[in-house]
Amino acid sequence: NHKPIDAPVTASTRGSVNAIAFSRDGNALASGSADGTIMLWDALSHRPIGEPFIGHKDAVLSLVFNGNGRTFASGSKDNTILLWDLGTRQPVGQPFIGHTGGVTSLAFNNNGNILISASQDRIILVWDMNSHKPVFQPATAQKDTVSSIAISLDDKFLVSGSLDSTI
Repeated sequence: NHKPIDAPVTASTRGSVNAIAFSRDGNALASGSADGTIMLWDALSHRPIGEPFIGHKDAVLSLVFNGNGRTFASGSKDNTILLWDLGTRQPVGQPFIGHTGGVTSLAFNNNGNILISASQDRIILVWDMNSHKPVFQPATAQKDTVSSIAISLDDKFLVSGSLDSTI
């Protein structure tokens, strides 16, 4: 149902686009920029929805929508993760703080009660969505930046890719 884009849509006037994510229903798209802002876009009209989300102190590196349709998470070069409420356009609760490097990738489990983050600090953290605190010891399998993570549809497996050329 999405129409092709005839020309690129300008997502930010103050920096490169570092992250993009579709909402689970496919109706919205979020883009995160080097200027630390996040724009929400109507996927059908290709037009921005409201003003930018502002909260990070550095570039946005990762985005993921929660399956609940009301929130999404953003990871930043400022080493934090913010959970955003789509209705209020404000962060929910305190930032997730635990990484010592930029947050490069994010994934929610199917229930949306767990958030997983990867970082330039070579660490993967598993977060409880209620407390915004890690629930396990950090995973440190890779020897360089963990650049990407994905969780299996049955929530049994987590995979990560790294700049050290390992999966």
